[in-house]
Amino acid sequence: MLAGRCGKNDILQLLMEDEVQCEETQIVALRADIVAGHVDETDLLLRLGAPANKGENEKPIHVVSQLGHVEIIWLLMQYVASLACRNDSGDTALCLAVEPGHLSLVQYLVQLEIEGLDRPNSENETPLYLAA
Repeated sequence: MLAGRCGKNDILQLLMEDEVQCEETQIVALRADIVAGHVDETDLLLRLGAPANKGENEKPIHVVSQLGHVEIIWLLMQYVASLACRNDSGDTALCLAVEPGHLSLVQYLVQLEIEGLDRPNSENETPLYLAA
């Protein structure tokens, strides 16, 4: 996690290949890179096998949607991350991008026209409702 957060790709690669076999550790490292906005490190972790679609409450796609990183959303999609998956509150990536007002990410997600992305969450709030 620290290697990724500090942008140390060589150390990150060494650890992922030789030391980090635990999927939970890979998920934590991936989340740390996403939160830090490190596109290259996120890409490296995904190429080395960090799971793009796993997480206890929130998957990586949910974390990046809240932060508005379009490039990282695109990366996760290359590794088959589902934009229509829901977190524990029933929010999709679109709901999570709308709430903090990440306009460029919302525009990108809407353009993709992915089925189920505009479903209401557990509180019956649609992305349009959240935007209003």
